[in-house]
Amino acid sequence: VAAPVTGTIQHFALRGKDYIVLPLQNGKVKIVQRSGEDRLTLEQQLPGSKYPYVLKVGSDLSKSFLIQIDTLGTMSQLSLNSDKKEIAFDEFNDAQGYLFMDANGDNANDIVFAKGNKVVALNMDKEYLFQFETVGQITSAPQRFSMSSSNMTGVSTAGEIYLIKRDGTAYEGFPLLGSTPF
Repeated sequence: VAAPVTGTIQHFALRGKDYIVLPLQNGKVKIVQRSGEDRLTLEQQLPGSKYPYVLKVGSDLSKSFLIQIDTLGTMSQLSLNSDKKEIAFDEFNDAQGYLFMDANGDNANDIVFAKGNKVVALNMDKEYLFQFETVGQITSAPQRFSMSSSNMTGVSTAGEIYLIKRDGTAYEGFPLLGSTPF
């Protein structure tokens, strides 16, 4: 390995082959098979960020992606056939965190940011799906929860825990008193 591995090592299988994804400190991604030998060589690289990358596995390599956002709010989507696409979400630079999920129930990936006292969900065309405001500063990265076959977003502040439905409203009984992430 040319640089130290940083972040989470992930494994997936596609069409009978194993892929082990190693994010490197220099932003490159090494993908190996179980024996440790290279499985794929990606020409492009991720930006390298304090935020973790997300692996989305599709039906083939061109539909499988590594996604990461840098501290300037630029999302890099690197397909496993080495095509790279970038989308700038400038207003979300230095967010407390982000999350990729189907935020509104349309079976498409959306992005959820937590910044300041706001949780904002946007689709990949940068259209707002919802915006939710907390009483205090958000202290945790957003997390995804599935309840009643619906995705919800959870965040916490110094004194309250919030669970947000896909329409951008608080789940019944929330916020709860507390300050730890879920």
